[in-house]
Amino acid sequence: MTDKPLTEPERMRRFLTTFFLNEPAEPLPNWQVVFRTTVDFEAEILKATLADAGIDAVLFTKRDRMFSFFTNEQPFELWVRAEAFEEASRLIAEYQQRSLDINALTKEQSN
Repeated sequence: MTDKPLTEPERMRRFLTTFFLNEPAEPLPNWQVVFRTTVDFEAEILKATLADAGIDAVLFTKRDRMFSFFTNEQPFELWVRAEAFEEASRLIAEYQQRSLDINALTKEQSN
């Protein structure tokens, strides 16, 4: 019997299982991507926000730091456990709403 190759999300779930639980990779917990961005500091801010709320989050990227920032647009992904997905989504939505409000205010004041 041959094992089929793991998909990208399956490989990430396996890694997260081993990383957080220090257990064998099976069974896999249900980790999900809660946020994607190409802006590294935004991903770090949201990871810290989730940590403050007691939500374990892992930042994952395929970005190669050897290449120029301008030619390397790989997204950053923020992964959380399935049971924390709704709360994490709510916190991220609040962050995005505040960001939009600040951007609109800044644009309005510059006119």
